[in-house]
Amino acid sequence: MKITKLTRLLLIGVIAVGCQKGSDATSSIDAQLDSSALGSISCQPGDSGLSIAEAKILGTENLSVNQKTVLSLESNVNCAQAEKAQWSIGNVIIGQGGQIQAKVNGTGVYYIKVSSASNSSSDGLAVQKASATAVSSNSVRVSISDKVTLEGTQVGVEFNSYTFKLNVPNGITLKSADWNFGAGIPVRHSLVSESKSFAVGTHTFSVVVTDTNDKVTTLNHTITILPIGTGIDCTSDELATFEIAGFSPAPKGEAMDYSINIPECIAPIVSKISWNFGDGSATASTPEVEHTYAAKGDYNISVAVWLGSSTYPSFSINYPISVIDTMEQFPGPDPGTPPNPNACPTAGATRTVDGAASTKEVACGMNGKRTDNYKEQIVQICQMTNGSLSWVEQSKSVVLVSEGMCMNQSCSLPGQAPIAHGQTVVLYSSQNPVNSCDSVKESRTCNNGVLSGSANAVYATCQSGCGDFGANGTVKTGVIVGSISTPVQCSFQEAGIYDVYYQIADKACVNGQVVTSNTRQGDVKEKGSCPAYSWYPTDKYTTCSANCGGKQSLIYACRDNRGVEADQVRCASAAPVTERVCDANPDAVRQSSTTTAEEEAGSSATCPKNQIGVIVRERTVSTTITVACIDHKIQEESRKVTYSDWISTSYCRDLVPMRCSQDSLSNSEAQGRYDWMVKCKEQVPVIKEFLEKFDGVEYKGINLDESTRNLYPTFLDSATKKPWIAPKKSTGSCNVPTTAYVAAVCVSSCSTPEQEIMAEVEKGKALRKVSFIDAYVQNLKKVGTLRPYSSIESTQLEKTEVDNWVTELLDTTQPILTFKLKSGGQLKITPNHAMLNQDGAMQMAQDFKVNDNFVRLGGRLDKIVAIEKSDYYGKVYNVFVNSNELKKNVVVINGYLSGTAFYQNEGAKYMNRDLFRKNLTHGAFDK
Repeated sequence: MKITKLTRLLLIGVIAVGCQKGSDATSSIDAQLDSSALGSISCQPGDSGLSIAEAKILGTENLSVNQKTVLSLESNVNCAQAEKAQWSIGNVIIGQGGQIQAKVNGTGVYYIKVSSASNSSSDGLAVQKASATAVSSNSVRVSISDKVTLEGTQVGVEFNSYTFKLNVPNGITLKSADWNFGAGIPVRHSLVSESKSFAVGTHTFSVVVTDTNDKVTTLNHTITILPIGTGIDCTSDELATFEIAGFSPAPKGEAMDYSINIPECIAPIVSKISWNFGDGSATASTPEVEHTYAAKGDYNISVAVWLGSSTYPSFSINYPISVIDTMEQFPGPDPGTPPNPNACPTAGATRTVDGAASTKEVACGMNGKRTDNYKEQIVQICQMTNGSLSWVEQSKSVVLVSEGMCMNQSCSLPGQAPIAHGQTVVLYSSQNPVNSCDSVKESRTCNNGVLSGSANAVYATCQSGCGDFGANGTVKTGVIVGSISTPVQCSFQEAGIYDVYYQIADKACVNGQVVTSNTRQGDVKEKGSCPAYSWYPTDKYTTCSANCGGKQSLIYACRDNRGVEADQVRCASAAPVTERVCDANPDAVRQSSTTTAEEEAGSSATCPKNQIGVIVRERTVSTTITVACIDHKIQEESRKVTYSDWISTSYCRDLVPMRCSQDSLSNSEAQGRYDWMVKCKEQVPVIKEFLEKFDGVEYKGINLDESTRNLYPTFLDSATKKPWIAPKKSTGSCNVPTTAYVAAVCVSSCSTPEQEIMAEVEKGKALRKVSFIDAYVQNLKKVGTLRPYSSIESTQLEKTEVDNWVTELLDTTQPILTFKLKSGGQLKITPNHAMLNQDGAMQMAQDFKVNDNFVRLGGRLDKIVAIEKSDYYGKVYNVFVNSNELKKNVVVINGYLSGTAFYQNEGAKYMNRDLFRKNLTHGAFDK
């Protein structure tokens, strides 16, 4: 970093403060502080306490111009580390010690870093380069302003709520603040902060603030909202630190430093950045930059950010600045006459301070050494010196501060010479392993008295074993190593027949090698046997005696007991006789004849396959009968019936599950209707046809006659074009209008057509929101669902195939619940629709109450502020997906986690059961 005159002015007033070990001692640096300086901080002595990298930074983050701030490490920090704490902005040191007090001129956003560096020092006032040997660091954000500012994240992800704060410096008091988010949203009034969620895109809103002096200021803020699936997994507070830091205003002609802070939660997916300084100069692509403005004026610094493999920038981060003529426009504080660093208040008073530190090396442990730390303890008395009271040394002693760690100790093993620090030896965990010595070998290194590796590796020698055979020295006798064959003499001089004997030997394991000796013949393994011959049936027959219903004989062959065919003289007896019925030429007896008949007008005909309903028409029926040789007899082979076209109207419909609000039945009523249809099927042809043609029909595992959930048929009258309500009990009358027909098979559905669901609108493209009516009309093939192993806080969706979109058979009037949420969201669904509750379980919509919570995608809660009941005329919709997995039946409707039709049908047994292990504990509006 270039150290400019502005930098030196900016850092005026920085005062370093030490730390103390307990409440009794005071650091010697205290004498250098004026009356406004702070005292020492507490810390942990010896080897206890946190490192600088682990310790939190305490202090004010929002300041007014020239306002003093105190930044310190928490009291649990280690004292030795706190004394070496080095504070800096960028790579410029501004102080040293566990605590600093600073007053900064000018405005802007800064990141002040504290680090440990053994080779650096600072008197607390000088501006110098930070040491390049820093090994750990921590930082805090400080915002300095002389006017009201609006702070908050400039980038976010859809379905999340983000908070924006007003930063009001000392000396300004607000009378009102009007938040205008546009798009028909009522103006909000808050003097502190507001929270809101946004749709995907770039949004600009404003806050008009009025202070007690009636000064009106308009503050604008722009936020870019990215779609889910971009890989961002950050909280609102983390994203708020994705910002540009640096000086504002800045003098023209001076090289100034600026940097962009990229939070750790998003850094892995940031692939590229590009700076634009707003003055037409060249761009830059590093996180820290230096820039000089040639002319005064107002400029906007922006950094374009690319995520992943994106070809274009995903969003931009902005930072407005002002450029002024000279640095004299910054009125710095008057440091006055430097105070006497050794001044004391009362003559004769005494105090004890720490002096120079020293070390001493002593022996310890086995061949080890340690370095003990000592310090001078100086007693001072307050005396008049050169006309003023000053601290004067009275006595000095050396005291032990801490014992060092014993280092470079040797390691010991029983029965072996010590192993020197840093020495590596090869040891074994067994002297006689079953496998090779390499399998139990381990290199162990002595590191300050401690041997690395397994404590079982203690042996200096080893002899390898032979694996499954055994350890070194194992002996086995009579081990089978092969076989020996001798020929057998048979009656017909057949070759290739042997008696087989085992070949055995003795074996021993000698240091990893199996040695074989004394190979010999053992017991019989398999006795050879001469073949026996008998008659075996072949797959051949003699010629059939007739075209249909004749006879033929099976042909036999002489074979041995291995199935090899031999000369018939080897079979002692005569061949058996087997006959069967046969057909020599069955096509010779085939013939066909056709008859026709007319069906009267008004008769019922069968709908095409996989359709239900009725066809009332006249047609000609032609029947063709074909006879052939079947089962060795001349009989009917087929009967084919053909029909001419019908003359009148068809009332056939595809067998598609529908929601039937005009004829909505409970499970018991659906079972009663089924029993009534079974009773009346012989009297009512349309019922008999339905039960026979659609016997066993089911949808999503639910059939017409099922003990827990039922499909059921509903009827329409072709004469009136209106529903005909069939009986719901088996005792109902079988008197059915002749014009009635089965119109549909009924299931449940629940959302009004304008509600939006996440679906794949274009094949292969990302999921996006689409209304139910559009999804149904376009018959979209995939919707976004949770993954099988998702947590309740997951923001990731996967594409799941749609099994069926479900809607009403007819427009009807039915009850609808309109839920209004605290975020401004709204959802219109039927009372029996399944929604995810805050405990991670599916719950009927009718069971939610005001102040309960719906769950947004990402696990954020949204409180229900009102529930309105109304009657709705029209169709409602839902969807079945091609899965019964519970989480893959969780979809996103208007941004909220909702159940598919699965939870109203075969999945109803999973209602009110927890779907997730981890339940939500807080929401977007619980502050």
